[in-house]
Amino acid sequence: MFKQNTSKRVRIKLVKESNTRDCPALPANFNPATASDQEISHYHLSPRPKSGPARTHWIQVHQHIRRIVCTHFVGQGPAKPSPLENCNPPSGTTCNFNWSGYYAGDGSEPGYNEVSGNWTVPEMDGSTPSDSQYLIWAGLGGALPKGHPENLWQAGTGWTSSLGYFAWLEAVGPNGTFGYELLGVVTHNDPMTVTLWFDSSGAYYEVVDSNPLTGFTVSGDAPTGFQSGNLTADWIDERPDCQSGSYYKLADFRYSGWKYADAIPNQQGAGFEPIGSLPHTRLWIGDHGLGTTRLAWADRLSSNGSGTDNFLDHWENLGSSQCG
Repeated sequence: MFKQNTSKRVRIKLVKESNTRDCPALPANFNPATASDQEISHYHLSPRPKSGPARTHWIQVHQHIRRIVCTHFVGQGPAKPSPLENCNPPSGTTCNFNWSGYYAGDGSEPGYNEVSGNWTVPEMDGSTPSDSQYLIWAGLGGALPKGHPENLWQAGTGWTSSLGYFAWLEAVGPNGTFGYELLGVVTHNDPMTVTLWFDSSGAYYEVVDSNPLTGFTVSGDAPTGFQSGNLTADWIDERPDCQSGSYYKLADFRYSGWKYADAIPNQQGAGFEPIGSLPHTRLWIGDHGLGTTRLAWADRLSSNGSGTDNFLDHWENLGSSQCG
């Protein structure tokens, strides 16, 4: 259960302040449990799940929101997983240089048009070196092979020695255009919920920090031309790169605890389903050029609670850095 967030929502500083705008103001009597789908869309909130734990969690996250900031894209740059052959993973698990977690789908029909995930911002170990970095995010389209013509659409939190803890958003469209935006400052142990989705009018995101004192909600839309397709659904802890094929050390995030990791298939009338109900692949990280050195590993589904919409992701080693 989240603590009640009775604080006033704050306007966060973006990379380009001119890209922010206030969403329509929520009325004082707004009730996320009884609001119509039209009202939820009007106030730029993520779609309310139809039933089950995902619906209960959505209501808990949204019941204390009083102000939302809308944004548009600026910036650049995604990094898809790079295959690694010698990490010695078990069946159903793939090793790569930079992603640990799970993804659902393989780029074939029908794909997914909505993804959601919840985690508490991991606290970096005090001995973590300055040449290490870390990201955690939920997304659509990330696990497709490089060169695939569809889109990558992701949002989450991260840490670097220069920025500290932050929330961020990234997209790459089918024509190769990038979008990257810093959404605001977060604190370790902040409860985060990220939702990205498509509907008939476009692509949207919502990032909710449920810290009772400093939390914020940010929502907005994707770059022009961004569209749904046979996209994977992704729940990832990442070792960032400085350029294609070159990675920082993986900051010691100790572990992350994923919950409410759900996705909606790109089919008429479909609802949220947990990872375990979807065709999925588990990912581990191995070090660059040192294939048997495991840096992070996603635990089995249900390792962070009951059901199959949750898991723990464990840090194991820093690895080596190819970044100056």
